[in-house]
Amino acid sequence: MTNVSKVVERGVTRCPRCVTTADYAFIEADFNVTRYEVRCRSCDEFYSEDSLSWGFAVTHDVEPAMRWPPDCEPVAARDWRVELRARLDDSARKGRQRAEAIGLRAQTLAGHARAGLAERLRGVRNGQTGG
Repeated sequence: MTNVSKVVERGVTRCPRCVTTADYAFIEADFNVTRYEVRCRSCDEFYSEDSLSWGFAVTHDVEPAMRWPPDCEPVAARDWRVELRARLDDSARKGRQRAEAIGLRAQTLAGHARAGLAERLRGVRNGQTGG
């Protein structure tokens, strides 16, 4: 008799590490052991858990993990330095734009304040007290 495992169920779940979409499978082995395997294609996280049919978890490996098929669409490795530099450049550009907008608004308000003060001073010089 050969120890043959069979996949009972396959599907899509959330990765326990990065919470993106991951593949999972329930595999039945001999001795009433069910293996639950999750493989994330984004972060390469691999999680497996063996359970006996009466509910106790098995801490030792019953059989090696199944070989998952390779990705159909390979994901290129991310260059964090380039991505970080692009985000910092974008943030700096937006910060400069906002600082310029605040500066222009401050100049406008200062101009209004100077105009209002000049008008009041003209009124005081002409003998008007405002009342």
